[in-house]
Amino acid sequence: MAGHNSFLESTIRFALSDPMPVLSVSDSIETLLGFSPDSFLDGRISLKDRIHPDDQDIADELFSRTIQHSSGTFNLRLRQANGRIRCVKGEYQKTLDDSSQPVILELLLQDAKSLGQRLGNPPMMDNLRAVLENTDDYIYFKDRNHVFTGASQTLVSITDPARHWTDLLGQTDYDVFPEELADRYYRLEKQVFEGIPVAHEVQEILTTDGRKGWVDNRKYPIRDESGEIVGLFGVARDVTEKKRAEDDLLQEQQFTKSVLDNLPGIFYLYAYPENRLVLWNKRHESLLGYTAEEMAGRHVTDWHIPEAREAVLSAIETAMKTGQNSIEAPLLAKDGRRVDFALTGVRFEAQGRSYLMGTGVNISERKKIEEALRLSEERHRLLADNASDVIWTMNLDGRITYVSPSVEKLRGYTAEEVMRQSLAEILTPDSVPIASDGLGKISAAVKAGLPVPEFRVELEQPCRDGSTVWTEVTTTGMRNAAGEFIGILGVTRDITERKKMEEQVRQLAFHDPLTSLPNRRLLNDRLSQAMATSKRSACHGALMFLDLDNFKQLNDAQGHEVGDSLLIEVAARLKNCVREMDTVARFGGDEFVVMISELTADRVESITQASLIAEKIRIALAEPYRLKVKHDGEAETTIKYHCTASIGMTLFVGNESSQDDLLKWADMAMYQAKEAGRDAVRMATESAQRG
Repeated sequence: MAGHNSFLESTIRFALSDPMPVLSVSDSIETLLGFSPDSFLDGRISLKDRIHPDDQDIADELFSRTIQHSSGTFNLRLRQANGRIRCVKGEYQKTLDDSSQPVILELLLQDAKSLGQRLGNPPMMDNLRAVLENTDDYIYFKDRNHVFTGASQTLVSITDPARHWTDLLGQTDYDVFPEELADRYYRLEKQVFEGIPVAHEVQEILTTDGRKGWVDNRKYPIRDESGEIVGLFGVARDVTEKKRAEDDLLQEQQFTKSVLDNLPGIFYLYAYPENRLVLWNKRHESLLGYTAEEMAGRHVTDWHIPEAREAVLSAIETAMKTGQNSIEAPLLAKDGRRVDFALTGVRFEAQGRSYLMGTGVNISERKKIEEALRLSEERHRLLADNASDVIWTMNLDGRITYVSPSVEKLRGYTAEEVMRQSLAEILTPDSVPIASDGLGKISAAVKAGLPVPEFRVELEQPCRDGSTVWTEVTTTGMRNAAGEFIGILGVTRDITERKKMEEQVRQLAFHDPLTSLPNRRLLNDRLSQAMATSKRSACHGALMFLDLDNFKQLNDAQGHEVGDSLLIEVAARLKNCVREMDTVARFGGDEFVVMISELTADRVESITQASLIAEKIRIALAEPYRLKVKHDGEAETTIKYHCTASIGMTLFVGNESSQDDLLKWADMAMYQAKEAGRDAVRMATESAQRG
């Protein structure tokens, strides 16, 4: 290929192999792209990587290792070292001297703007110049290399830098527009040069003062006498106001659709007098089970059961005469279900036509409950007999459909508030699974066509003031006159006082009344459980027997009330020394038992752990006690009292030993601690355990 030195160009040769080395490159490449020749030769810069992404189709053809065409021309965009795009015209040759050697690709890259300067600007007719300087449209001409050869003065307002249309001559879009916009314009121009008669697109523009607008951009090919495309001309008309109006209209339509689709009920618009559906919302489709295609053009009577159609048509005529009317009427879903609605319709006039516009609210559940209450004399009697209790109905989804006003006295919430609450809000977390299990059994029975089981359960419910109330809940199934299941009927009775009494009885049976610690009975139960757990896990447990060393002196000197105060404080200190999973029990008098569970499988390590806990207890109990003393006729005083403890300890694992033996060994070890001077800890010896 012959070189041209009067304008900016560069040559570069490649071997189309893998990898693809640069064989030679002219020095002018640095002026053209800003990279040194060496950076191409040593592979630091790849020409293929500098090609604009939208021109990869050209790149793929150029760098293909097959020779479809041995030579040709192309237009390409290359990214320079400064990050900007340069438009180039190129020529290529592919040669293959030896079939065993790679194809050689030689490229001649010519700056498109330099070509325009070299070719010069042909004289422009005076009348065309007048048009370009006075038109309101954006008009421009470009050569085959995407370089401006003419432009209207209006184009200056959206290009930078440019003061007069002549400033644009010899420039490309990448010199005067942001790259994002230049890419869009170039994309259309490629279509023109590929031969389509007109390339058209509504495109966003940005004026030099920063305002955003839109133009209707059309580009047409310019052909020479032989029919070859040698350039293009374009006309871009400002459509900003039209586009904004269209966008505003679209937003209004989208807003209206969003409002309609989010209405709580159905929305409809019928053309009158045809009574054909022309507009509706998504809820209308979902409630009745139809698609949008199935909804369009349907007659108003298509949705109603036969016996209700006359009443519906009469209601429409009344609405069109008086301006508004309401009616309760059942609709037919696609699957044959009956859905009761309260419908409201109003007359609506638009563009010389009459319409019926309205909304509908699903009242099916309300209708079912009304029918159930009306037909069921037995249920009416139940409501009358239990007026002081809370009467309610529920569907199989766990939603309350009716609740008597007495619920406000029980929980502090009004009936309306309770009907909006979910099962998780009506019950405490521990009671929800119990109720859900019962609801599941009822649902399974209904689906299987079996009799609905009756339930009686105790459930805890939260109150408005933050407290809870225990209730006894009794449920049964409701059926209509046709024997169809229509819901669950329940009666809720307050049993809080009964639960408190039961808890008090349980407390007295299993806890020490003075310290509230577990008594011997509860200790035996927990020790049995701990031994069973130890058998499964093979982990040791420890049992400690404690006796206060000088408790009798306090009782004798200050009386039993002060002694009781000391025992209560001892109980509190013991609980602070152990884990929540461990047990502290009062054995009797000033004797206490501590059970430590889930130590380790290693006996020596378990002894160490238990000994540390016992020592912690010994130290805590040896701290001074401040006790209040009040004798008859005297003011209350506070005394400081020291009381230590002797602690005996034994280990257990599984059921190797009986509970009685464990307590006996711990008690023997405790007496060893007393004999050693008190305020001490002793571990039961293995010989003592063997007897």
